[in-house]
Amino acid sequence: MDPIALLMVVTGSVAHMGWNLLAKNASSQVTFLWLAAAPVALISLACCPWILPRLDQTALLCIGASGTVHAGYFFFLGRAYRTGNISFVYPYCRGIGAVLATLFSVTLLGERPSWLGWVGIALTVVAPLVELGRPQKNVDRKTVLLTLSTALCIGAYLTIDAVGVRQVAAQDYVLGLWVPFFILLAPMALADGPVMPLLRRPQRVLIGGLCMAVGYALVLAAMRVAPLGYVVAARSTGILLSGVCGRLFFAEQVTRRRWLAIALISAGITCIGLAPSR
Repeated sequence: MDPIALLMVVTGSVAHMGWNLLAKNASSQVTFLWLAAAPVALISLACCPWILPRLDQTALLCIGASGTVHAGYFFFLGRAYRTGNISFVYPYCRGIGAVLATLFSVTLLGERPSWLGWVGIALTVVAPLVELGRPQKNVDRKTVLLTLSTALCIGAYLTIDAVGVRQVAAQDYVLGLWVPFFILLAPMALADGPVMPLLRRPQRVLIGGLCMAVGYALVLAAMRVAPLGYVVAARSTGILLSGVCGRLFFAEQVTRRRWLAIALISAGITCIGLAPSR
C-alpha cells in the first residue's frame, strides 16, 4: 500500500474515533451527532443546484435509501453510547457491520469473496462468542441490541453506497448523502435531548463535525490511490484504538476477553479487506 495512502487512512481512522469519543462524552449523544453534521449538511444543501443535475435516477435512489439508513445509524449509535462502553460498541458495530456488508454483497450483488474473505467473516463472528460466552457485568441486553442495530445499518449503507458511488463522482454522491440523513435525523435528535447545553460548548460540536468531514474525505482520497481492500484493512486500526481510548478517557474495564475479541475483529476486517472478490 502506498505510504501516503496508508497515512491518510490511519489519520482518517483517528478522526473517526475523535467524533465517536466526543459523541460518547456528550450529554445527548444523538443530538450531538446531528449538530456535528450540520455544517457539512448546510454546505451540501448549498451545492445541490450543481450536484443534482449530475445525478442519475439510480444515484438518487441510492442517496435517498442510504440517507435513510444513515439516520438510523446515527440514532442507534448515539443510543448505544448512552448505555454502553465505547470499547464494546465501536469494535462490534464496525466488525459485524463489515461482515454484514460482505454477506449482502454476496446475496444481493452477486460478489463471491475468496477463502480469505470467509476466514475474516469467521474471525469476526467468533469474536462476540469469545467475550459474551460468559455473563458480562458491564454489557446489558439493550446495549447489545442497539449495537447490532447499528451494525445492521452499517452493513446496509455500505452495500447501498457500493452501488451508488459507481454511478457518479464520489464527491457528488457523498455531498448529496448528507442532506437527507440530516433532515431525517432531525426529529430523533431533537427528541433525544436539548440543543442549547451542547451549543454552550460549540468548540466540541465544531471539532466533531470537522472530524466527521476530515475522516470521510481522507478515506475517499485514499481510495483514489490505493485498492479498496487495503483501505478497508487499514481502517481496522480504529477498532484497536477503541479499546485504548475507552480505557484512557472513560476508565472502562477492558477485560482480557474484550482485548481478544477486539484483536479478532481487527484481524477479521483485515482479512475481509485484503480478500479479492470473484
